[in-house]
Amino acid sequence: MRIAAFVRAKKLAQASTALVVTTALMGIPAGSAGATEADCDSIAFDSFQNVGSATVYAYGRTVHLLNGYSSQHSYARIYDGYQPGDLVWVDRSINPMPSSVPTYFSDNSYVTSRGGWKQCGPFNDRTTLQVTNWDTATQEHFAVRACFRPRDGQPSVCGSWYVDRIYGY
Repeated sequence: MRIAAFVRAKKLAQASTALVVTTALMGIPAGSAGATEADCDSIAFDSFQNVGSATVYAYGRTVHLLNGYSSQHSYARIYDGYQPGDLVWVDRSINPMPSSVPTYFSDNSYVTSRGGWKQCGPFNDRTTLQVTNWDTATQEHFAVRACFRPRDGQPSVCGSWYVDRIYGY
């Protein structure tokens, strides 16, 4: 019992140190308030599909934005080229997007003009946690995008913003 508690405490200390070092090295992209797991939303179990037009291809990696069929959640995943030490996260607009915003866009001005975005991550892994992309109670849509930074410290890359319009609102 004591050994198990010691091992858990050691792993927690290592993880905390890695997060501090990783966050300091990576340079959080403009528009995000300090990036933490607290900026992720609840987890939904669902069938997720690749949002092809929001895929990132850079530095020998393929990073997909995945969207739930029925859960109104999205997350990012490095599918091809993952190397231990790569960082991946998903950004989500803080405020809902108006219906006039296109389904896909690369310009940050839409999101910035609506209050900016939160960053779910970064995660030193292939996959992020999830963010909500559509609020079923208020019928409001949020913009989401997948981002990553390769382990060798090259600049971060993000895909297109995506607004899930599956329900036509």
